[in-house]
Amino acid sequence: MPEDFFFEVPDGFCIQLKGSDAAAVINNLSTNEIAKLEPGSSCETIVINLRGWVVGHACVYCGEQF
Repeated sequence: MPEDFFFEVPDGFCIQLKGSDAAAVINNLSTNEIAKLEPGSSCETIVINLRGWVVGHACVYCGEQF
């Protein structure tokens, strides 16, 4: 499973998550199936909080290193 993910949020900031549980963390906080992304691919998703409320829209990139 890929261990490097990169969020691009329209408000102008980026978040990079690395580690063996990065896919699981992002998958649990978004509405798309991030865990199924292959290295080099991307998808749009809605980011939610722990209560399921919408936090914002993001594009998630999956790769070995950015």
